[in-house]
Amino acid sequence: MPAPSPMQTLHSRPCAYHCRHSIHDGWPDGPMPEEDAMRRTRLFTLCGAVAAMAMAGCAQDTDDTLTNGAPVTTEPATPPPATPTESIGPTPAANAAAGNLTLMQTGQSGPYLADDAGSALYMLEGDTDGSGCVDTCLEAWPPMLVSDAQPTAGAGLRGELVASIQRPDGTVQITYNNHPLYRYAADRGAGRTAGRGVSDQWGQWHLVTPEGEAMASEDS
Repeated sequence: MPAPSPMQTLHSRPCAYHCRHSIHDGWPDGPMPEEDAMRRTRLFTLCGAVAAMAMAGCAQDTDDTLTNGAPVTTEPATPPPATPTESIGPTPAANAAAGNLTLMQTGQSGPYLADDAGSALYMLEGDTDGSGCVDTCLEAWPPMLVSDAQPTAGAGLRGELVASIQRPDGTVQITYNNHPLYRYAADRGAGRTAGRGVSDQWGQWHLVTPEGEAMASEDS
């Protein structure tokens, strides 16, 4: 078998081995021939280049390890700002309920007409279209106006007697048996009937019976 060439020997052994033995091992029989000296010089240069490449590769592997091994942190998502809750006004049903008619059973002379909050309702003698109480009269006797829907009659009342008219100022007022209905500003709370039998500059005021008639005054 032919002897391996110097380059085959180089590839079959680690570079460090060749570099160490080529530099430190002398020729046993005397000075190194010029050809072998040049070959060893090239071999030393090659070993230095390979070592430099190996160190660069180790440094790259170290950088990759640090980069790939570093824990990945994810910042928590910031929740969207809370949307302010808009204030919702009364619905049409609620407004309509404020104009419903009920029957109060606590009257001394019998039941009388009231709104659904328990405030007594009055009629003005001779007033059929709202013109009997205007201007400053409305401060003492505010009319019962239609909100968003035609009011309904509660238990004990006659629904066919509930209607409405358009007042001189354009507002729509509730009537019962053709009598425009008013509240009295001096009634402070449900069940009060301070306006019963009042006679003032606008006329005579009465509570209204379930039949739609003027309730007799206490002193009559």
